[in-house]
Amino acid sequence: MDSTLRPFRTITPAEGVPIRGLAFSRSGDCLLVAPGSSQAKVYDRDGKELYCCDRGDMYIVDLARTSGHVAALNCAAWHPGNDRWFLTGSADSTVRGWDLEDRGKKSIMVVKARSRMGKKSGVASIAVRDAKLIATGCQDGSIQLFTLGQKSMVAGAAMHGAHAADSTVSSVRFSSDHSRLLSRATDGTVKLWDVRQFKAPVASAEKIDNFYDIADCIFSPDERMVLSGFTSPDGKAGGGIAVLDGHTLAPQQHIGLARGGAVRLLWHAKINQLLAGTNGGDAVVYYDEKRSFRGALMCARRAPRKADPFDMQFGDASGTIIAPHSLKMFRDDNLERQKSTFRKEVKRRQDPVASRIPERPVEPGRSGKQGRVAGVTATLSQYVAKQTSYDRTRDEDPREAILRHAEKADADPYWVAPAYKQTQPEPVFNFDAEDDSASSKKKRKFDPSKRPLI
Repeated sequence: MDSTLRPFRTITPAEGVPIRGLAFSRSGDCLLVAPGSSQAKVYDRDGKELYCCDRGDMYIVDLARTSGHVAALNCAAWHPGNDRWFLTGSADSTVRGWDLEDRGKKSIMVVKARSRMGKKSGVASIAVRDAKLIATGCQDGSIQLFTLGQKSMVAGAAMHGAHAADSTVSSVRFSSDHSRLLSRATDGTVKLWDVRQFKAPVASAEKIDNFYDIADCIFSPDERMVLSGFTSPDGKAGGGIAVLDGHTLAPQQHIGLARGGAVRLLWHAKINQLLAGTNGGDAVVYYDEKRSFRGALMCARRAPRKADPFDMQFGDASGTIIAPHSLKMFRDDNLERQKSTFRKEVKRRQDPVASRIPERPVEPGRSGKQGRVAGVTATLSQYVAKQTSYDRTRDEDPREAILRHAEKADADPYWVAPAYKQTQPEPVFNFDAEDDSASSKKKRKFDPSKRPLI
């Protein structure tokens, strides 16, 4: 990266959701990302995905029996004693432990945060102390402590009234001696706790307003100061970083920001530089030219690379793009021919025969043609159904229908009579057969004397 501060690569862990937490491992070779979805991801320095956590089953009531989170993630942190382990906290009220060496990508540890009434309480922030103690800031204003490896899934110690009941504890931090705990909530307070006597805060600071549920509070590397970001009520100018005393939390200094207020904070001890993420979408870096080294200094002192005319330019390229053969010197006489050909094509498209335009569907008022129904607005199937809905041949006598053509067959025999002209006998019709049949149909009376013997 040079003084232009342009990224060399952009990655999207989850489409359409914000990034809730970022953390580098102790060696710096892995980046842990907690997006607003239920699956955390781990990337290497080049942005290649190394690990993706499993997604839990939202229809299972007991969250200890599912393999992952079922709600949005709020925070993530690396295990301080093992670079292969990391923890994630979610709005489903659980904290889960993960192992990069586990190819099944299932959580290896689950603890549950509960409110004073025993209901679920979403985990908003997380901190790990000396690989044994986990501190969680919850969305009901409580702080709960868990011990790694404990058999019970509930908190070993809990301060349910740590902050206001309707506030979210957006950040918790352990001191380097592991005896103090720093907490920050959306009620505008920053409090310092003694873990050994976890009953009341040692010190408290008020009116440090921040309206974001991911607002940070951190210790300085020497722990003589505490830093916390604050924002203005309208979210515009007027925000900055509040510097407090590390033991009494008394106000020491305010660092103003040109646009918006500070939300996320990080003071890197090795390079001695302070990084702040603002609600305006900016990342601000504070450094000292004498006491800080590397980091932002390497970018500020490195001049941007000179533009190479053969490099590909994207986005805001100022160079003019010339289409091939668009200049007059490269034009061909065929252009005029192409124009005339275009006009001919337009006329040809208007000719239904030349362009082979398919026949239009049946429309009212159009004459019948090639199977179309003339003078009928209905479809052909409706027309056929209307004509064949009533069969008139059922009312006709078949004998009368045949005898109707008898005179024409005698006068002009064509089909049957010529074939049997030499052998056909003279037809003799019995016109009394109808009367005999009618008399035979009369019902006979039953005579019991004529009943057949069995």
